[in-house]
Amino acid sequence: MIAGKTPGSSGSWTVVSRTGYVFSYAPATRMTARYTLAIVCVLAGCVSSRDVSPPTRTLLELQSSGTTQLLQAVSVVNANVLWVSGHGGTWARTTNGGATWHTGGVTGADTMQFRDVHALDEHSAWLLSAGPGDQSRVYRTDDGGGLWTLQWTNPEPDGFYDCLAFWDAQRGIVYGDAVNGELRILRTEDGGSTWRLLARSGLPEALPAEAGFAASGTCVTTQPGGRGWIAAGNAPRARLPHGRLRGYVERR
Repeated sequence: MIAGKTPGSSGSWTVVSRTGYVFSYAPATRMTARYTLAIVCVLAGCVSSRDVSPPTRTLLELQSSGTTQLLQAVSVVNANVLWVSGHGGTWARTTNGGATWHTGGVTGADTMQFRDVHALDEHSAWLLSAGPGDQSRVYRTDDGGGLWTLQWTNPEPDGFYDCLAFWDAQRGIVYGDAVNGELRILRTEDGGSTWRLLARSGLPEALPAEAGFAASGTCVTTQPGGRGWIAAGNAPRARLPHGRLRGYVERR
């Protein structure tokens, strides 16, 4: 299961499952920290030996996404607008907090595995298809999923891209596994219309077999001030490369 936190919320979560279900979670008024831990452990499949205080109301709501495809990523815009994505070129969106979901597929992408999604609002979002070579792609919609535009296709046969994130409507990055010992990080400053591969001189040396985990779109994150973090693994040791965009100015 993959979880995403609602921006500006006080503990609300949305979780997507392998079987196409969406779980919506919000804390109860008098819920204790122990109960929160237990709920997260249950969703993640772990076990806690702590006592669990009884909830004051139902906290976990099962929502049907309208698809049986494996869902792997979620992007939460606010308490009402959420996007999810997964296998079979599938995506889904809700604009009413999950009461209803609209599910669709990207034309010509039936075999793509959309392992990451980043949404701006109820109209605009990006999808990242993860896979070797030209199976790694970036798509964008600006009409709520009615039309998806292919913005970028990986030209390197040995490349494999894992996740993407944006600072705003124009500036974003995509992270991929190392190729020939070099990390792969793409950058856009025009909403994805063009993508530029960052120069090796500005990146740390890749560790042997270093790669990301293209499972939930959580291996890269962007934060205010132009800051960004990458979670890299599969090497002798895991790392968190960190950087900041040069000349970054907050856009409001």
